[in-house]
Formats: sequence, structure tokens, C-alpha cells
Amino acid sequence: RINDSEKYKLSLESILDQAVPKNALICINGEGNPQELYLGHRKGWVGGNEQILDPEFLISIHEHGAQYMVLNLHTFSQKIDLLPIHSTEHYAVFELVSFTSNLSNLD
Repeated sequence: RINDSEKYKLSLESILDQAVPKNALICINGEGNPQELYLGHRKGWVGGNEQILDPEFLISIHEHGAQYMVLNLHTFSQKIDLLPIHSTEHYAVFELVSFTSNLSNLD
């Protein structure tokens, strides 16, 4: 069951299908809640907003196979000076290798 305010999450699978190979591992900012991994029909990691900005966390999950970073823009307010490979009003998708190499560009 999804609240009306979170129905946008139902679009996540089609967003990921456009930007991320089906078997690619992702990381998404979900504050420990795996709901969006399930709704996106993907495997990977769920990180808190602080973890998403932690180079050590990102490098670690990248070394374990994560290839893409997905940001829920409703819950992530940090400005990132990097172009996503795909974005909507609700989500932004980044290649993790680009994201980790550009952490110094965060405001």
C-alpha cells in the first residue's frame, strides 16, 4: 500500500528500465527502507542521504558491484554539480563512477 504522496515511486521501474541495465546493481537514497529497490525491481544498496555523500561508502559499494546511483529528489535536497544520465521531476540517475569522482563538486 502506497500513500498518495508517494505514488510517484510507482514510476521508478520505468525510469530505471530507460537508464539502467536490468541486472546492474544500484544504490538509492532510502534511509534504510528498501521499498524503492523493490518497486524498481532492482538489487543493490539503500543508503541514507549522509551515506550518499560519503566517498568511502560509495567507493565500497562500487567495489562490491554497484554501478548506478539513484536519487529520490523528494528526499535529497543537496545540490549536485553533475549531470545525471537520466532524470525526471522525482528521480535522478547517475553512473556511480562519475558520482564518486565528482564528490568534491558538491555544494
